Parts: sequence; C-alpha cells; structure tokens
Amino acid sequence: MALRIAGQRGAARPHLPLAEILAELGDQDERLDVLSASDDETTSVRAVFAWSYRGLSPERQLLFRRLGLHPGTDITGYAAAALTDTTPSWARRALEALADIHLVEAFGPDLYRVHDLLRAYALERAETDDTREDRHAALRRLHAFYLHTSDAADRRLVIRNRHSPDAAPVPPHVPAFTTDEQARDWLRVEYSNLLAVVGHAADMGMHDLAWQISATMFATLDRLGHRNDWLITIQTGLASTRKLSDRVGEFTMLRAMVAPLTSLRRFDEAIDCGQQALNIARDAGEPADEASALDNLGGAYFEAGQRSAAADCYQASLDIQEEVGNDWAAAISQNRLGEVHRDRRRFDNGIDCHRRALKTFRAHQDLTREGWTLRLLGDAHLALGQFDQAIDYQTQAVAVLQGPRSLDEMARALCTLGDALEATGERRQAREHWSEPLTIFESCRLDRK
Repeated sequence: MALRIAGQRGAARPHLPLAEILAELGDQDERLDVLSASDDETTSVRAVFAWSYRGLSPERQLLFRRLGLHPGTDITGYAAAALTDTTPSWARRALEALADIHLVEAFGPDLYRVHDLLRAYALERAETDDTREDRHAALRRLHAFYLHTSDAADRRLVIRNRHSPDAAPVPPHVPAFTTDEQARDWLRVEYSNLLAVVGHAADMGMHDLAWQISATMFATLDRLGHRNDWLITIQTGLASTRKLSDRVGEFTMLRAMVAPLTSLRRFDEAIDCGQQALNIARDAGEPADEASALDNLGGAYFEAGQRSAAADCYQASLDIQEEVGNDWAAAISQNRLGEVHRDRRRFDNGIDCHRRALKTFRAHQDLTREGWTLRLLGDAHLALGQFDQAIDYQTQAVAVLQGPRSLDEMARALCTLGDALEATGERRQAREHWSEPLTIFESCRLDRK
C-alpha cells in the first residue's frame, strides 16, 4: 500500500522531480505524514497501522510502542524484555504474536525486525501514549542491557584489565555465555545495534552509558577489523567522558583510540592520544595506568618507525611494572621491548627479553601469551638464520596455541614455521604449513562480514 500511495503521489505531481519526492519519503520523521496525507482511512498508512495496533492487548501495545524506541534495526527477546521490564520468555511470545499479524518480522532464532514505517508509527505512539519519564526509563534499561551483556561477552573472549561498568545496575535478565562461540555469536548479531546504542545514549545525554558501552566493545571492533567504526565509537565515548569531566573514562577512551588510529596510519594523532592518556595517568598517580599508557604509546611509535622512542616507552613501562611487582604485565612489556630489539638487529637482547617473558607466562599458566612468546622467539631465530631453533620454537608455539582465542597467533606461527622449513629445503612441508593460515585468515574474514 505504501508503494501504491507513493506512486499515486508521483503521478499526481508530474511537475515535481522524482528526486524531490524521494527526499520527502527519505525523511523518517516525515514519511508517515507523506503516506497518510489523505483523509480517507482506506488510503492512509497511519490509519491502517492503527487498525492493527488497536487490536492488540494493552501489554502487546506497550511492547509495540517500545520497539519504536530501539535505536537499532534488530531486536531479541532479551532486548525486548529490557524495554518492557518483563522476562525474555514473555517478550518472545509477545514478539511472535506481533509477527503473526505482520507488525514485526521474524528472521532468525530469537531475532526480529520492524519495518521502518512501522517503527516510525511505533515511535509516534510511544511519544503520544507514554510519558517522557517512562520512555527514558525504558531506554536506560535497554542501554544497561547492552552495557552488561557486551561486557560479559568481552570478558569471555579477552583477558585484560578493565574497569567494571558501573553506569547502571546489572539487569535481571542477561544471557550467560558458557562458551567463546556463544559470546562471538551474540556480538556478531548485535554489532550494528551496539554501534547505534552508543550514539543514541550520547544523543540522549546518557553519557555514562555511552562511554562505558564503547569501552566494552574494544575487542569486538578490533577482531572484526572495522577500524573506522572503532574510531567513531571511541570518539563518541571520549566526547561523553569530557561532558562528564570523567578523567578515568577519558583516560580509557584516549588509550583505546591509539590502536585504530595507528592501524589507519594516522600516527601523529595516535601518538598525541597516547601522550594525553599518559599525562592523565601521571596526574592521577596511577602506576598501572601509566604503564599501560606507555605500552600503547610505544606501539604507536613503533609502527610510525620511531624505534628509539618505542624502546624508551616499553622500558619505562617495564620498570614501573617491576617496581609494583606485576610480573605478568612486565612480561608483556618485555616481549614488546624484545620486538624492538629484534627490529634494531639487537638479537641477543631481544631473545633475552622473550626468554624472561616466557618463564613468567609459564609460571602464570597463560597459554595464549606463552604461545605468543614462543612465536617471537622463533621469529628472532629465523632472522638470525638459525633455522633449526626457529622450527623448534614455532612448533612449540603451534602446539600451545590451541583454541579460538589464539587463531591469529597460531596463523603467524605457522607462517614463520613455513618460512623456516623452506629455508632448510623442506618445501613440501613449508607449503602445508602455509596453507593452514590461509584457512584461518579466511574464517576470520567471514567473521568480519
């Protein structure tokens, strides 16, 4: 019917360019008015939607209205439950009932979508039938759901130091991730919604939620490889921290911004953000944050080709971590310092750094970083032309790096192992080892689609 009405409007106004009519329809705030200009209820999109809406029970009317508040395109039972302050099981049954009369579309397990015209009508009803306070409370529950679920997925997939989100209480209904695959699946499904929610929270003045949701997404955005999305999301979070004068949040956002800027080769900006984060940590007298900022800044200097500055940052971070007794974090700095030494052809110094780091990670039973260190040792020996040692270390690395969290490191180890085998004349084995990273990288590429 919407297409028919749009066509009739175009036919009735042949003097108007089609682009102008399309512009009218492209304005989401005006689209329903454009398609409901007639007084005849049989030819008004808004009136036809109203017929279906009035046939709903009050509880399902509420759900339909709340769907218009959701800033993303897709919705699950959990998100619908947050909007309506109900349970996911009730929300799924209600969504299925709406799908039966075509007010929503079911297009996956516990995944629903609202047509943009119906979404506009739902938002219109919410603004008419619900108080501003009720709408605000519903959105804050929705944002809290995304905050804590994204944080749970991130913690499942990545072991790193982070501030626990405190912008909102943990909702009563949050999915439990018992496997890495469950966490990755949720993040893939909700990726576009998370981006939308960060911007929406900032627009609504919920700046505490905006920056903290952004902070939970670092690993997701890094893994998916969407550097521009990553940067925009962090910039939104950074702006929110500054509106709140939240120095802890500002430090977190500035430190996080270094990686995407570096990968986009915007080195001067990356170094500036890293230096700002370092200054905040020093002003606050937080040694752990200072060391973390130094590591990030060192990475930006390294990729920018400023090896001496990178070494200074890593050494300073290492000194701080050793002083406060954080041997695990010190080992990370040792590995990074070792990479700088190798790049500057100071191989003995680099190998010594990696061996010290290896001892620490083994003591902590950190298999992922043990494998990372073994790979770096293999790289160093390959650069020295010590092929047997390189093969041995990379073989150990591959054996240790098992599981989905270690795919990138395993792929790199296999590549270097292939290089070392080729150098010893084992070309058939080299090709076999090179083929495995291709499969790994292809699976990662599919993940990013």
